Amino acid sequence: MTGEKTYSQRAEILRRRMEFLGFDQAGAAAELGWSVHQVQRFLNGKLKRARDIDVQETQFSRWLAKEENARGVRAPEHGYDEEAARPARPAARPALAVVGSDGAPVQTLSGLADLFGGEGALARLILHEISGFENEPRYRAGETVIAVKGAWPRPGEDCLVEEAGGLRLREYLGQKDGRVRVRSLDGEVSEDYPATGVSLHRVLGRANA
Repeated sequence: MTGEKTYSQRAEILRRRMEFLGFDQAGAAAELGWSVHQVQRFLNGKLKRARDIDVQETQFSRWLAKEENARGVRAPEHGYDEEAARPARPAARPALAVVGSDGAPVQTLSGLADLFGGEGALARLILHEISGFENEPRYRAGETVIAVKGAWPRPGEDCLVEEAGGLRLREYLGQKDGRVRVRSLDGEVSEDYPATGVSLHRVLGRANA
């Protein structure tokens, strides 16, 4: 049996890369110049003609690669390795270093890779201490949030926006016309940035929850 992936499996990988970058099907359609129905048919494995599959898969892959390169991020692998998918005895997980927002190691976590999205994500954790009161009641001053560096959130999720002055906690709204939209957690301030000129880090939760 060869390891070559089927069209449906390749489409699922592209879907996960798309979601990792924070796009939904409507956002992908807007960026590609397709209809939402066309995106749905492609990602759901509904195309029948080999030429249609080849053309649309090439366009979709090139768009995702362009977005990933512009942001300097790469989605985790989501392969379909049958051998790896077989049940196996659980292996001991190595201890993984966690870094603070200044890049310095602050503690060691072990056995939490599944919770935080895999060992690759754990290696890129950011711990950010909340200051001020603009994030209440969702977060309080003095609490620490955990985010994954370079992992873009989905619309409606919290994220850290990286700016020259440091990190700010925001809710990610989505992308439109090449602009990234966020707002403060109290809903009073909305902001947008060029998609190629901002770094977002997906918040996973509180460090002290």
